[in-house]
Amino acid sequence: MDVKGRFYFMRSKGLAKICSISIEKTLNKGDCFKSIVVISARYQSSRLSGKTLLPIDGVPMVVKVMQQVQKSCRIHKVIVATDHPDILQAVESFGGVAQMTSSTCECGTDRVAEVAKMYPEYDLVINVQEDQVEFSPSALDDLVLSLEHDSLASMATPIQLLQDEEAFNNPNVVKVVCDQDLNALYFSCSPIPYSRSSWGPRFKHIGIYAFWRDFLFQFASWSPTTLEKSESLEQLQALKQGKRIKCVFDDG
Repeated sequence: MDVKGRFYFMRSKGLAKICSISIEKTLNKGDCFKSIVVISARYQSSRLSGKTLLPIDGVPMVVKVMQQVQKSCRIHKVIVATDHPDILQAVESFGGVAQMTSSTCECGTDRVAEVAKMYPEYDLVINVQEDQVEFSPSALDDLVLSLEHDSLASMATPIQLLQDEEAFNNPNVVKVVCDQDLNALYFSCSPIPYSRSSWGPRFKHIGIYAFWRDFLFQFASWSPTTLEKSESLEQLQALKQGKRIKCVFDDG
């Protein structure tokens, strides 16, 4: 069985079965852990100011992301953390909940951590970026399940099979290499793994992160290391500190 087949086997024989049971428990309010999604949405963008409010299917981008999150079965609350009143107003006009964050927040993780502190009743915090419009809502359920069933993992994130050669060489597509148990070994903007003699399965990273609550605050308190600065990938900080990042395969 190749690696791709192994991932699908895991989903169909293991994780999918667990997911169906756990979703039923969610609907029956039998959860052990409560999860909150915080969508980090800033107004300024390096490419286009106000990008978060650009319409997609007739609604602002950030609202589209919020509506996708709301389709998940194991998410108990969704909040948009923003630095701009126009984003707050847009979210609230569509019935969502938004929270203004302080001007001292330097990145999305800082905004997520600031909002999470206001809701101590939640055990798991999921950081979804405002431009992640094409993720599968069930992937959020799988992230929650992966942490519930792996107490040694500090955080979890989705990955997808990468078959497009152009995307593999695109520095804007983050690649990931995992061990046999789907723990992340490394993330990079460079094409990894390097294929010296044969072509094997390759995977891209989807920028969504699920944290245990206490670890999120620890993670947000760390200063960037040279490794993180080199790749501009904050999840490398967790690997640098020896923390386990569980990768969850999302087939889209």
